[in-house]
Amino acid sequence: LIYWSNHSGIWMPENLAAVNAYGLELEAKYSQRIRKLDVGTSLNYQYLKTALTEERFPGDPSKGKQLPYQPEHNLLGLLKISYKNSTLTINQKWTSTRYVASDHSQYLEPLFLFNAGIGHNFSLGPTILEVALFCDNILDREFFSVNRRPMPGRTFGIQITTKLNNEI
Repeated sequence: LIYWSNHSGIWMPENLAAVNAYGLELEAKYSQRIRKLDVGTSLNYQYLKTALTEERFPGDPSKGKQLPYQPEHNLLGLLKISYKNSTLTINQKWTSTRYVASDHSQYLEPLFLFNAGIGHNFSLGPTILEVALFCDNILDREFFSVNRRPMPGRTFGIQITTKLNNEI
């Protein structure tokens, strides 16, 4: 397995001779029309176990441990409410502890993020456009994706998606 590891802030490929990787993904979805609203919700759970099965050197403390930056558990909840051509989306994501050292001596705390967005679809001739405004990390939680490198706080964005109509 070619694995990208972070050595003092520099990402480098590392060839791991033998790794066990297995997991489970479960998803439950539900949708309902309530008066003029389309309401949909989903819950997604992912379990991922990745472990080195052979020592890279004698006495390697990482043998049998979860690979760095690979959370064992992820949980994503989504609520989507649509009315005519407008949609409100709210999601929350929880990620378990992520180890940043192969011997598990350093780790990133579990992470909970809350995001939301609102979008509107409309047509311009044969082209369908969706314009969406979103906010990631609404609660302005400081979190880390790489040890000692905090991600930005609350993030706002605009997204424009185009779907071209193939009719002639």
